[in-house]
Amino acid sequence: MARKVLLGYMAAALAFAGCTTAREKPAPAAPAPVAAAPKPAPTLARVVAQTKPRSASRPAPRPAATPKPTRSDLPGMIGGDATWVDPGRTLVANRGTPAARQPVPIFRQAGVLAAVRANLSGSPAKPRAEFRRGLLTLTFDGGNNAEIASAVRRAMNTPDTGAVGVYLNP
Repeated sequence: MARKVLLGYMAAALAFAGCTTAREKPAPAAPAPVAAAPKPAPTLARVVAQTKPRSASRPAPRPAATPKPTRSDLPGMIGGDATWVDPGRTLVANRGTPAARQPVPIFRQAGVLAAVRANLSGSPAKPRAEFRRGLLTLTFDGGNNAEIASAVRRAMNTPDTGAVGVYLNP
């Protein structure tokens, strides 16, 4: 009996508050269709304005693109015994005697790599330095010839680096 009384009070409270159940909700009214505004008839002034060439509002022509610098003179800028392996993409720079050009042993590579990275830390060309099969390699994603040559010379001046491979990404 207490449940019936409680349910009665709850139903009365809901009815007083104006709450309805999902079945009792009225269906939403469909929106009234909106009539499209009629387009104005084209006039002679509009037709002339639309077909008139816009010569006065054209932007100024762009200057011709500067030619991409060639890398052909890069070995001469590096100096020493620098030669192209793949022209325009890969070169090898050597310094010293053939005995100094031997691969760096694996137990010394970490120390040499740390010294090379420290020497190249201020370089504007920002090369990536690593060892590949005992050969120090520098990979350049950008930079001009002078910046690249300077970075290669700085890397070659590090002790225990007799040969340096240089990879140029376009």
